[in-house]
Amino acid sequence: MTIEELRQQAKVLPSLPGVYMMKDRLGNIIYVGKSKELKKRVKTYFGKVPKESSKIKRLVAHIDHFDYTVTDTELDALLLECRLIKKLKPIYNTLLKNDKRYRFIKINKNAELPRAEVAYEKGEEGEYFGPYDMPYLLSIGVEAINEYYQLPECKTKVPRKDCLSFRMNRCMGPCEDDALLEYRGKIESAVSFLEGKDIAIINHYEKKMSSASDKYDFEKAANYRDYITVLKMLGFKKEAIQFSLENQKGIMLLKMPKGGIKLYLLSGTQIIYMRCFEEISLPLQKDKQRELIRHILDLARLYFQKEVESRKYLAKAEVDEALITYYYLKTKSDSYYERFNDVFFEETLQREIGRIFNGDL
Repeated sequence: MTIEELRQQAKVLPSLPGVYMMKDRLGNIIYVGKSKELKKRVKTYFGKVPKESSKIKRLVAHIDHFDYTVTDTELDALLLECRLIKKLKPIYNTLLKNDKRYRFIKINKNAELPRAEVAYEKGEEGEYFGPYDMPYLLSIGVEAINEYYQLPECKTKVPRKDCLSFRMNRCMGPCEDDALLEYRGKIESAVSFLEGKDIAIINHYEKKMSSASDKYDFEKAANYRDYITVLKMLGFKKEAIQFSLENQKGIMLLKMPKGGIKLYLLSGTQIIYMRCFEEISLPLQKDKQRELIRHILDLARLYFQKEVESRKYLAKAEVDEALITYYYLKTKSDSYYERFNDVFFEETLQREIGRIFNGDL
């Protein structure tokens, strides 16, 4: 197909969540992508491509046609994309993921003055954490780490009397021997935080943010808020894996863009049952809401009877899906997730269904 033919085909795609598969002339799948609005996303490939997107230009030059699969929700699209990429290993998914947006945090304990730094690639020296797909935010996290632990900005030693950072209390002054032991301790604490073992830094900035707000210093409060947001994201992977391994029984409900509600029964982040209630129209009337709640509870009691085998670790192939599901249930405002408790659950479910799906506040 020509670019114009591809553009016209993209225009008639549904504005629903799903996965698209770009193919070359031989029918090989060269790229798999997902979107919560297929039509809007796929159209962007056949419009104007920014000059810096040379890899996308090369991808588009090799696209002859494309297929797509509509999914019930954005979460389904995210999970399907993840599985297809692992199964098919499309060449351009690999090439595009090597983009500079994937970065690491590096701490090289063998450097003259170790500190947290942003790194584009893993090197031979130092400890690396990541990769993180947050190029513009990662530098904020590194700044927050270095500020909290008072790690030096210099790469070589400078006498304290000549160091502006030390005089401003931004650096603990490890250039002189009396601070070396404490300095090594702070480096170890920074590593411990990045390994998910210590959240004192987040508690510190939460107190600073609260104090700044009380003093009406909203600029500082916003700065601390940004620190907190990014620092929490850095520990997200470990948190998601731990949540998954706990195998806590839970119920998640999502609105479907084509109408209705989709139910997910979860053990940790593992989906053990799904059901679409397409006949449900929003907002829910009280009688329909009670009927839906009874149906959900019956399904939960049925499928949660079976105990899920406990695990000490996730297989590598399971980690990405665990992250996707955990991120979704923790951050999406149009979703509802609740740990299952047969005693108190019905009242909570009724209240939250009203809040999420009817807009009740």
